[in-house]
Amino acid sequence: MSKEWFYVENEQQKGSVTEDELRDVLRKGMIPEETLVWSEGMGDWMPIKNIAVAYAGFWIRVGATLIDTIILFIITFPLLITIYGKEYFDPTRNDLVAGPIDFLISWVMPVIFTITFFEYLYPY
Repeated sequence: MSKEWFYVENEQQKGSVTEDELRDVLRKGMIPEETLVWSEGMGDWMPIKNIAVAYAGFWIRVGATLIDTIILFIITFPLLITIYGKEYFDPTRNDLVAGPIDFLISWVMPVIFTITFFEYLYPY
């Protein structure tokens, strides 16, 4: 069963609506992004822009992904060069992971940062 949502419009509680209906109302501009919404499991009412139901759109997500990639590269590149030297980027190297530190920096650290940021952004 789909999660039920409630929202505030003209200082009155509306709902319950499905997540798809809520997305539709937002996409059509019937409610602003600052509209307070609530669903079971949330502690308090939150603006719809702060929850995962507010889909930003394809190109915004593509831009965000590129920015995330650049940020991770800026953080990981100096660490990998410092630890493994320039040989780390040797095109003749065939192994996927250069060592345990490489695995932590290139694979584990981005996952931890992503989960931490997501939990910070969507605390409920």
